[in-house]
Amino acid sequence: MAAASPGTSYLKDVRGIALMEFALILPLFLILSLGVIELARFLQFREKLESSASQMLDIVNQNTNVTSESLDNLYGAFPVMMRPYNMEDPPRILVTQIERPPFDPECKPVVSWQYPVGDSNIAPTIPGVADTGDITMAPGDHLIAIEVFAPYVPLVNNGFTRELFSGTRSTYIVHYQHTRYGAFRISPNSGQVVTPPCIK
Repeated sequence: MAAASPGTSYLKDVRGIALMEFALILPLFLILSLGVIELARFLQFREKLESSASQMLDIVNQNTNVTSESLDNLYGAFPVMMRPYNMEDPPRILVTQIERPPFDPECKPVVSWQYPVGDSNIAPTIPGVADTGDITMAPGDHLIAIEVFAPYVPLVNNGFTRELFSGTRSTYIVHYQHTRYGAFRISPNSGQVVTPPCIK
């Protein structure tokens, strides 16, 4: 029987193939695993943000009047509500009162005042027609709304992941509630009584 040539023996040698395949697959497996973990963490962050924004709005709505001091104190409590997530970048929070004037059924819901809470660098909207989400307002109704812009900090914090997860829209939360005790007539911005305009 003729001996196999060295070249033929080399082609039939399969030792180390499994190790090579593992080395090729490992980076892809790690990327997929980190992606799944990051996505799950981001979804939990959004859920916590929803809950914290809802709690903050409920606290505001338990009062008959709001002041800049009371709203700023709530801003200081927001990172506590967000635990165990660290708010490395401060959230931006905007509280808005929306009214539909009662004296004319053709009047649309309008912003009567807006207050950027704490260190939120948000310019208040000039009173105008308001977005009420899915809520239908009858003449004389009042809503209080809270908008939260909170950046999400990924575990793998590089340029790509920050662009993917930290867009303004991806961490934007808004909640609406009917006011429990009527309109907050005194604006926390000026401390003056506010009368909403009728915009048709």
